[in-house]
Amino acid sequence: MKKTDFRRIFPALSLSAVALLLLAVALLLNVFSAADENGHEGNEVKAYTITEPYVFPVVPGDPGWYEIAEAGRQLDASQVPDDILKDMTTEALVETVLGCPMISLVTLSPYQDGYRLTCEKLNGLSELDGRPDAVRKLSEKIEELSSLAGDRENPKDEAALVKLLCAEIITDGIRGELPADFEDGVKQE
Repeated sequence: MKKTDFRRIFPALSLSAVALLLLAVALLLNVFSAADENGHEGNEVKAYTITEPYVFPVVPGDPGWYEIAEAGRQLDASQVPDDILKDMTTEALVETVLGCPMISLVTLSPYQDGYRLTCEKLNGLSELDGRPDAVRKLSEKIEELSSLAGDRENPKDEAALVKLLCAEIITDGIRGELPADFEDGVKQE
């Protein structure tokens, strides 16, 4: 195998200068490698640092919610600050989304439209929709909520039942398995 004479390719540069140039190019390529919207760089998963769910400052039932509702700002009050949102673990994000004041929008019929609309309007759900482990984390939450909610006809905890129904719709939405609509409790395909 014939050796390449770098002095012919780079006549004005010494061998150490060529080595430094190649090292600089390699470092720049590593620094500027773009992460995708899910926080992945190559095969690595982004290390999320926020492990607690976001607590919305005003929710239905609070004295300030009435004023927000009168001003038509409920969706604004249901957003998670971006600097927090992007650093939340998926578990914290699931809790945040299910605790969002306007998450019941996902139950709008037809369900496909309700899910799409809610994803567009709520940044927390939009972020969750793009997480690779969202379905797994939602499935774990559904299991937990199922035991809390009890029987759907006679629930032990109505708030848990509402969260359970929202979690099921969100999971199906992320999977792309939402039915167009339900009629008399039967999926319409």
